[in-house]
Amino acid sequence: MRPTTKESDELILYPNKLKWIMILIGSIGILMLYLSVSATRTQTMLLVLQMAGIGGVLGIATSALVLWPGSTWLKLTAEGIDYRVMFRRFQYRWTDINRIGVVWVKTRQVDEQFVSFWMEPNDKLVSLHDTFGKKHQQLVDILEAHRARFGTVKR
Repeated sequence: MRPTTKESDELILYPNKLKWIMILIGSIGILMLYLSVSATRTQTMLLVLQMAGIGGVLGIATSALVLWPGSTWLKLTAEGIDYRVMFRRFQYRWTDINRIGVVWVKTRQVDEQFVSFWMEPNDKLVSLHDTFGKKHQQLVDILEAHRARFGTVKR
C-alpha cells in the first residue's frame, strides 16, 4: 500500500484552456465586428452595437483573467475545497458541506448547469463557475470521493 503524503492527498483542477481560448477568440471577433460596423451605423443599430462592443470587451477581460497562470483553480485537500477564481480565494471544509450535486438554472434563452454544494448551518448554496474540464456529474463524483475519503459524509 502506498504511503499517504500531503501531495497525494491533493488534487488540483484547472479550467479547460481550449474552452476559454475559444471564448477569447469569439470575444475578439465580436469586438472586431463592432469596430468595423460602428463607422457605418444607423441610429437604430447604435444600442445593439454598443452592447456587442461591451460584451466583446468583457469577454476578452474575463478570458484573460481566467487564462492568467495561477488565477483560477480548484484544489481538493484533506481539509476541504480550496477554490480560486480570478484571483479571489474561497475555502470550504468538508465537515461544513451537507451535500453536493448539479443545479439546473433555467431561463427563457438557456438551461445552465452548475456543480454546487450546500453548506451548514443554513443549507447555503455555493456553486462553482466552471467544471474544470470535467463533465458536471464527473466533477460531483470527484468531490464526493474526496469528501468520503477525508470528510464526514452526512446522510
